[in-house]
Amino acid sequence: MNQLSVCENHKKFSEMTKLAKKTRNKGALRSQRLLTEAFFEILSEKPAKRIKVTALCDRAGVSTPTFYAHYQTIEEIPYYFYVEKWLTSLTSFLDDLINDDIPAAEINRRTSEWVLEYWIKEIETYKCLKAAGMEGVLLRLFRIGTKEAILRVVSENPDNLPESVVEYVMAISSNIMFTTFDHWVKTGKGISSQEVLELMSFVVNWDSFSNMIERYKDS
Repeated sequence: MNQLSVCENHKKFSEMTKLAKKTRNKGALRSQRLLTEAFFEILSEKPAKRIKVTALCDRAGVSTPTFYAHYQTIEEIPYYFYVEKWLTSLTSFLDDLINDDIPAAEINRRTSEWVLEYWIKEIETYKCLKAAGMEGVLLRLFRIGTKEAILRVVSENPDNLPESVVEYVMAISSNIMFTTFDHWVKTGKGISSQEVLELMSFVVNWDSFSNMIERYKDS
């Protein structure tokens, strides 16, 4: 199993930490760096599901309690490693989009298109995480991105949008987006953002949802 490109990405972690706020605990940051580097080192040797917390801590030179002070599961290491870049890129895109006062339906379409383009650029990362058996990490990234997009659209009054609505749309749309993109990766067949939205429309009535979003924005 070739996971070299994923493992190479651990070098980026040091660059990310340089951007951390000065007020952040240096000891905690060092522990996270050591655990992240150790994780990607071991990932080059075995699948993620075979990595044990004790072995990871031994490789990183930290205690098991230290691991659990930062993470609940091993999968959280690659998730937090990639989520910062993912959300930073998405937030920047949404800032430009929302500032243009575009209708919610159009935001849905453009965001779907942008997400597809983002993961096409990150295709090697996607493939390597899949090869490492970390589909859960990828799906979680898709879900947090979807939730961020929904909440940013109603940023004026985010508390007015029922959590049940957010969770429902997040689960449905992110699963469809993930499944569609994964199928494209497996088959090599292209798919447009419009086709993705058409697939989503079988489950989510986008016109009704977009109208509801507009009401929450104005309420």
